[in-house]
Amino acid sequence: MAAAYGAFGCQGDLFEQIRRGLQALAGGQWKGGPRAKGFAGRKGPGPWGGSFGGPWGGWWPGPPGPPRGPKAGRGDVRAAILALLREGPRNGYQIMSEIEERSGGAWRPSPGAVYPALSQLADEGLIVGEESGGRRTFRLTEAGREYVEQNPEMARGAW
Repeated sequence: MAAAYGAFGCQGDLFEQIRRGLQALAGGQWKGGPRAKGFAGRKGPGPWGGSFGGPWGGWWPGPPGPPRGPKAGRGDVRAAILALLREGPRNGYQIMSEIEERSGGAWRPSPGAVYPALSQLADEGLIVGEESGGRRTFRLTEAGREYVEQNPEMARGAW
């Protein structure tokens, strides 16, 4: 062990003296660390003892809440976009905000869900994007209007 200390350029006997001193302070046997002194798993009042917190007595204020509702699928984003564009042209930000508003804040699709869906709908020829005022606005094409009329369940409001 002293050779290991010497490899780091330290005096091995100095560390041995420190170890013996700590051992003497600990009552003859060095147990080391806060776990040996009874700090781990402490329950009850105190700065880390969890004076609140349900049946676990930890620092967390109770058991986890109810599970989140089902996550909206890609088809739901697509359906919501078609339902909104049926009412009139909108840009991507307006689509996300409108979905959030109509769902009462329960659902706000991310840009990573909305823009790929818009791109897919444009590739299918159901919508078209037009650049105006530095913003890209999307609207239904004639083929998109026909699709919405023929498939009203596909263009329902998911909210």
